[in-house]
Amino acid sequence: MDRLPRRVECFDNSNISGQHAVSSMVVFTDSEPDKDLYRKYIIRDNEHHDDYAYMQEVLTRRYSNKDMKLPDLLLVDGGKGQISIAVSVLQGLGIYGKFRVAGIAKKRF
Repeated sequence: MDRLPRRVECFDNSNISGQHAVSSMVVFTDSEPDKDLYRKYIIRDNEHHDDYAYMQEVLTRRYSNKDMKLPDLLLVDGGKGQISIAVSVLQGLGIYGKFRVAGIAKKRF
């Protein structure tokens, strides 16, 4: 990035044994947690455990909301698959390129 991000939004999906799927968004403003902006999204279509579908749903819901400020950086929990979903959603909403997108994946040994 050409400058430090002032606002970072991070998304992670979770479920209990494939049921009760949720996704959380945490926000950092100027490197500090901004807990008033944290959100929990209950996954509406959770008939099948599909982390990619969960990510697509929650990112679509979040970035379709034109009243919320866009981040400088979007972090998704996951690797190439989740990043591809994020890029696809942002392209579909016409906002791809307005901020950076990155993924956080565990390195397997």
